[in-house]
Amino acid sequence: MRKLFDKILQTGIKLCLLTGVAFTFAACYAPDTNFRDWEEPEQHQQDQQKLEKQLTEYGNQDIH
Repeated sequence: MRKLFDKILQTGIKLCLLTGVAFTFAACYAPDTNFRDWEEPEQHQQDQQKLEKQLTEYGNQDIH
C-alpha cells in the first residue's frame, strides 16, 4: 500500500514540475502578440513622437 501511495505522490510531483516548466516556457518564450509595431513602423514612430512631445510639454508647464 505504501509503495502505491509513494508512486502516486511521485507522479503528482512530476506532473506539477512539468506543468511549471511548460508555463514558464510559454510565458517567457511565447511570440509577441503586438504585431502593430511590425506592420506599421511609420505609424508607431509617429505615435511615439507625439507621446514624447506631449510629455515634454507637460513637463515644461509651470506648477503653481
